[in-house]
Amino acid sequence: MPSLRKTPDRLTGGELSVEQIIETAQQVEERITNNLPSEALLRDVAQAVTDSARLAQARAKRLKRPYSVQRIRLYVILAALAMLVWWLYTTVFGSRVSTIAVTGSEYSLLKARADANNADKIRFLESGGSSASVELVQQGHADMAVVQAGVAIPEGFTILGVVRAEHVLYFTRDTLLLAGRPPRVMTFARGQGSHILGQSFFELWGYERVEWTYTWGELAADAGYVIPDHVEAIFVVVDPADPAMRGAIRRAAVAGFTLRDPDLAVFATHLTYLERVSIPRGYYSRADPTIPDIASGTLRTYAVDDYLVAGEGVTDRQLGIALQAFELDPSTVGLGTAVLHSRGSSVVADLGTVLEAAVNLVIILVALFGFEILLHRRYVHELNRLISCISLLQANIDIIGVKDEKVLAHNVFYLDALADLLGLISTIGGYYGQENAALVFNGLTGLLHVRANNIKINIRLKLLRPEVTMLDATGVTLPTPETAG
Repeated sequence: MPSLRKTPDRLTGGELSVEQIIETAQQVEERITNNLPSEALLRDVAQAVTDSARLAQARAKRLKRPYSVQRIRLYVILAALAMLVWWLYTTVFGSRVSTIAVTGSEYSLLKARADANNADKIRFLESGGSSASVELVQQGHADMAVVQAGVAIPEGFTILGVVRAEHVLYFTRDTLLLAGRPPRVMTFARGQGSHILGQSFFELWGYERVEWTYTWGELAADAGYVIPDHVEAIFVVVDPADPAMRGAIRRAAVAGFTLRDPDLAVFATHLTYLERVSIPRGYYSRADPTIPDIASGTLRTYAVDDYLVAGEGVTDRQLGIALQAFELDPSTVGLGTAVLHSRGSSVVADLGTVLEAAVNLVIILVALFGFEILLHRRYVHELNRLISCISLLQANIDIIGVKDEKVLAHNVFYLDALADLLGLISTIGGYYGQENAALVFNGLTGLLHVRANNIKINIRLKLLRPEVTMLDATGVTLPTPETAG
């Protein structure tokens, strides 16, 4: 049984050697010079082919320089791969500590939840309120923030979910505020969640101007703080489960303030993040069951959600850790865009960024590819001009009706030399394609081979004329220019 030879995985030793091409071109040029000394045009073409082979050698060396277009294209690809690896590491596989901006009242609650879920990659940064937390994220000091609904969330932020719910607390000394002048209202810090929401409420209630006092934080922190006499009402958004807030509620009640229903009626539809809730008597203080002290037994107010939001630079890995730490539902990430201007799912956004970068990379590579073709196409055009010269030369040489053996030998040798030169030109074009793939993909070297082969076929057909084949069949030696005559 015949043995089967294993097919190799790749061909070896198949690369063109420019030194061998130059040597062959020199031999053909020397043969033409020696045998056809009177054919100056043919000698010039042969010398041009030899020079083209030498130029191909020099140009191939230039292509290997570190700053050549071919190398720059390689550098771009390597840089893109390095960036892809870096992105995958930082986004998917790597993990870093995430900083979350929170208020003082949020810190203890969220830290306890994070510790309970073993989230050791999270640290907290205390801020003065929701707006201040958003600014910390924008400035790069924090990765995420807890933001009260109603506070503007910048475009590009991702909403991860609700981490807690707060209540709107509205106190007054009397049943109704005095008409005819702006109400004097205590709230939290200026420009933060309670103040922003309070402005919306009083505007919907018809008050054009409000005189604000920003000392609720002092009431919550200092048991000896005395509410100023000019304060007529208190409007805050707080977590009533926080001990400091419960203490402030109790001190406000002792100071003569009574919790009221901050009813917006139909205007509540303008603030879609509000949820109407009923609070039973004594809900806000186990020590004092009369807070809130409501004759009807139930206080009607609004619940306001606090959202965990992430900045634009947060990776999917960080988002996953935050979702696990605070037990948030991944399916709700990015919801509420109509009100809170979320960018949507971070995964989709990151994939969109990667695809955009990939498209830009392809455009850059195509541009470099086209520039390289534009830069090097003249090499092929030089060879095309030589083919055109050879085509003109062979058109003027024929053997039909030639009776003189010396002339016949001259013409046969002439045509044979042209065929050799065409073969060399085709080989030089192949060498250019070997050293610069851009010329192959653009089809320039392929067109060169087609033109050279078509003219060679025409020459070989001439050499198959009966005048030549009959001499060869009868054993007559075809004379050369040196022996004929």
